[in-house]
Amino acid sequence: MDKILERIGSYAASFPYEDLPASAIRAVKHKFIDTMGCALCAYLWEPCKIVRSLCFPMESGLTARVIGSLFRTTPEMAAFVNSTMVRTADFNDSYRIKRATHTSDAIPAGLAMAEAVHADGKRLITSIALTYEMGVLFSEKIGTMKDWNPDPCALAATLGSAMGAGKILGLNKEQFSDAASMALVANINLGSRLTGEHSMYKEVYAGVSARQGIFAALMARVGITGPTETIEGENGLNTLVDTVEIEPLGGNGVQFAVERSILKPYPARDAMQVPIKVALEVRKKVSPSEIKSVHVWTTRAPAAVAKNTPEVWAPETKETADHSMPFVVAAALIDGDVTVESYTRQRFMDKDIRDMMGKIRIDEDPEFTKQSPGKFNCRIKVDTQDGNSHTVHQVFTLDELRQEWTDEAVEGKFRRLARDLLTPAQIQVSLDLMWHLEDLDDAARILDNFQV
Repeated sequence: MDKILERIGSYAASFPYEDLPASAIRAVKHKFIDTMGCALCAYLWEPCKIVRSLCFPMESGLTARVIGSLFRTTPEMAAFVNSTMVRTADFNDSYRIKRATHTSDAIPAGLAMAEAVHADGKRLITSIALTYEMGVLFSEKIGTMKDWNPDPCALAATLGSAMGAGKILGLNKEQFSDAASMALVANINLGSRLTGEHSMYKEVYAGVSARQGIFAALMARVGITGPTETIEGENGLNTLVDTVEIEPLGGNGVQFAVERSILKPYPARDAMQVPIKVALEVRKKVSPSEIKSVHVWTTRAPAAVAKNTPEVWAPETKETADHSMPFVVAAALIDGDVTVESYTRQRFMDKDIRDMMGKIRIDEDPEFTKQSPGKFNCRIKVDTQDGNSHTVHQVFTLDELRQEWTDEAVEGKFRRLARDLLTPAQIQVSLDLMWHLEDLDDAARILDNFQV
């Protein structure tokens, strides 16, 4: 077996709750509360209705419930639906160093398995923390993809799901290595999920990844062995990427990965969070009716999308719109915010938004690209009808973006996302349980209050 698979197995098997500092436990709670809010807010969206129809009822054996309906099915199908809901609004956490990943895609896998075996809250916390250690690898430590473009988000979610579910199941180090191998070898996804007009699968991949991750853990649990050279061997992951490195992993003085991932203030691609902030500042200086032209400077990747993807200039689907910088900048300038209602109301189809998008130009500032990912820059210059111009440039470090998320901010986002689906009493009880997750004797109690 290659050394990295062995290291993953031994690390996962020896990953104890007692080694998690208070800062990591707090970060787990932040990510868990945010993830549940993201799932709830998308409950009524069309992709989520469709994936629920694929579930079949289960009343015995290993079972878990679907968030919102509390329909009981298999753990892997519950995770499939719940992870799809988490990802649908493009509002769950994101972390970009070498590539962007959304590790909270995998949280429903651990939750489903925790409900199935009636694991306690401390075990769920440990599962989520391990999920992040494995998922963040595809952002921080595994190098640039080579001649083709497999999807790092799907890889991160599948491996994270397998490890999180495996922790709940109590896999030993050999079983963890097998689960990791099977999660990776069978689930290399094409990057075409994010090309052209985006489809529902742009978010459904998260559910597929969670389902596949759970299944890899279940297979390992009953003794199915995985390929022994999945990462470093001939035809392994190392043939698809420039570098494969997993150290240092969290613990022994190294910060845990769950503390590094960043929550989103707006439902849009990670690279658009700062441009939205800057556009909102511009709006304080000039009214939409005064705007003649808008020039946005950003980093290379989102600028390249704007240059090479005509669909983002006239999005026809919600999935394209939340990856469209022209749309989110226009919505921020006209509406003064970008929210889930920006998509449920299909603002991206409205004439005033389309007209504003036509006034926008997007370019790379090479200095911004050079400073990333340590710093996130955006500059917007607006020329007005009367010949004046207004420029706003903002820059944020990763730590500054993390520090915005106080306990109050996390709770406030959850309340906004859940308010149209749960009663005030349900919201309060749910928050009380999630803030005291380590005290739960059965993590399944959290879902009892998520009946829409």
